[in-house]
Amino acid sequence: MGTKKFNAVSGVGPPGVGKADLARTLAEATGRTHLSVGHMLREEAKKDREEAQMINQSIQMGVLVDTVSMRAS
Repeated sequence: MGTKKFNAVSGVGPPGVGKADLARTLAEATGRTHLSVGHMLREEAKKDREEAQMINQSIQMGVLVDTVSMRAS
């Protein structure tokens, strides 16, 4: 049985420093996929669900979204 390798690059930093721009540029240059957890969370926060309310509160407070909310989304 073969082993499949998985390569990932992660960027961390405060809002507005260009993480998404850099990630998109790297994805285009290397033919990889760009996934934005922040974008996905903001989309989930718009939904009419209990988890969305918790995500929205975390975003508004500027704190990390807890793992329970992440798994529920």
